[in-house]
Amino acid sequence: MRITNAMMVNNLKYNLGQNMGRLDKLQNQLATGHRISRASDDPTGIVNTLRYKSTIIESEKYLQNISDARNFLNSTDSALGNATQIIHRADELIVQGLNDSNSPEAREAIAAEMRQLREQIGVIANTTFGGKHIFSGTNITQGPLQTGPPAT
Repeated sequence: MRITNAMMVNNLKYNLGQNMGRLDKLQNQLATGHRISRASDDPTGIVNTLRYKSTIIESEKYLQNISDARNFLNSTDSALGNATQIIHRADELIVQGLNDSNSPEAREAIAAEMRQLREQIGVIANTTFGGKHIFSGTNITQGPLQTGPPAT
């Protein structure tokens, strides 16, 4: 079989077209920074990419949940710490009030401070995090305690 100049030119044109196509694809990959432009470029690569993307999204959600939980626990811990301080102060006032040597004015001052402590405990009990009451059990839309003067 004789190889003619036309066959060599056609073969050269074909190879040149193939090389131009590969060059175009490589330039596109360089320009976009993506190895895969279409799903048909690498079906297995697309599946892996989607799986990795899904894993990354899940991991980011887990990290966000951990951060939210940490902030919730910090708020709860702070509120409980404040409540503990108030309870210790109330305990001190109770011991002080049991002393028979207190004047009526001193007893009234102790009672007034106890009322303030009760109000502070009410405020702490109604602490919210993210618009939800943290000490109200499953009914997070309502605070567990109503603050204000006692009902008569």
